[in-house]
Amino acid sequence: MPARPQQPPRGQGPTDTSTSLLLAMTASVAERGYRATSVADVIKRSGTARSTFYTRFTDKEQCFLAAHAAILAVMVERMSRPERLTGTTDERAQTLVRLLFETVAAEPDAARVALIESRSAGDAARAQHREALRSLHALTLHAFGVARKPSPTARMVAAGVCGSLEILLIDHIRDDRLAELPAISEDVARWVASFAPLMGANAPPPPEAPVRRPSRRRGQAPGTLVPVAPSGRRGLPPGPKREPRDFVAHNVRDRLLDAVAAVTARDGYDALTVASVVAEAATSRRSFYEHFSSIPEAFRAAIALGAEGAIAATLLAFGSRSDWREGFVAGLQAFTEFLAEEPTYSAVALVEVVSAGGDAIAERDRAIGTFVAMMAAAFRIAPLRDGIGAELEAQLAVGLVLALCADEIAAGRGMKLPEMAPAIARLALTPPVGDADALAAVTAVSNDD
Repeated sequence: MPARPQQPPRGQGPTDTSTSLLLAMTASVAERGYRATSVADVIKRSGTARSTFYTRFTDKEQCFLAAHAAILAVMVERMSRPERLTGTTDERAQTLVRLLFETVAAEPDAARVALIESRSAGDAARAQHREALRSLHALTLHAFGVARKPSPTARMVAAGVCGSLEILLIDHIRDDRLAELPAISEDVARWVASFAPLMGANAPPPPEAPVRRPSRRRGQAPGTLVPVAPSGRRGLPPGPKREPRDFVAHNVRDRLLDAVAAVTARDGYDALTVASVVAEAATSRRSFYEHFSSIPEAFRAAIALGAEGAIAATLLAFGSRSDWREGFVAGLQAFTEFLAEEPTYSAVALVEVVSAGGDAIAERDRAIGTFVAMMAAAFRIAPLRDGIGAELEAQLAVGLVLALCADEIAAGRGMKLPEMAPAIARLALTPPVGDADALAAVTAVSNDD
């Protein structure tokens, strides 16, 4: 039975047909997803005529953008009352987290649309999302008492904290676990408050990254699996094939995965079709269907294969150090180097995957789960400074790392990630061990390099 459209907050009730259509759009997208929602679904839910819809909106996208903008406006308004953020830093952090969690839990359909489905709705919706996130960044800085000209470290903290909290909320929305948020609110607030020493004008500067020679390792993830010939051709040379059948099949599969990554990184997930993939791979539709049943299956395979390489590189570096804190720094350095060496895959796995939604995100989340389990095991070795449970601490730390890396990749600065690794590692380690120990671990690894 279709879910009844959620009513807007008090004082924002439906006053006209346009509002009814926006409520219907929100309910339909929350239930069916943006791609599966049609104008007919919205019309049916709202009880209006087709002609009425088109007198107000030109198409589904314009209606969605209006609904999305209204949702974000209400969410930002609920969060952005400065008089609520008073008291000590700990109290302000508690208020910030409580307001965020309450805002999301109050309207689960709207939260699903804003935090999850908007990523599948095109560039304009993603721009709306980024603007709302900037408002949350500003509110976070305000909670730390940073009013003007935040330092680079303070800006990084705000971006990392907001990104990590967003990932945490998305997990709870997707798994229908919003009811669990009140139970973790205080722990999350303590995690947020632990960054206070890094937010002032007199905070220690971010650690400097060691100078590194550009790596030439490639072929670890879709995008670089098969070398491209000088002619630009990805396929095997024309003419009779002397290579073994298994080699040819493997080569074709790798070319297809390279093509999936290349098309997605260059043109976006919505441009990913069988036709665009086989053209990029210089192969045939028949070859595509010999390896994959559909584009979503091929996309998931590309995500999974690249994740294996990223996990292997990270775990190897992590295990190379006897101190788990230094192991975290070394592992993060290896992870960022992997992302820089595989820019096509990085754009797909950390940026465009959110547009694919559903099973593709689940595939990525399996890889994230490996990183979280690795960090949770490390955090159980010794008592954590902020007193948070190892599992939640690991989720927040990994979320911070992924959010900051995704921001840099989306801005076209993925090649700079290895240079940022020491600063990111410092931020992720500050809540569990304190800034002094975090800096000591970063320095130890940097000096060895």
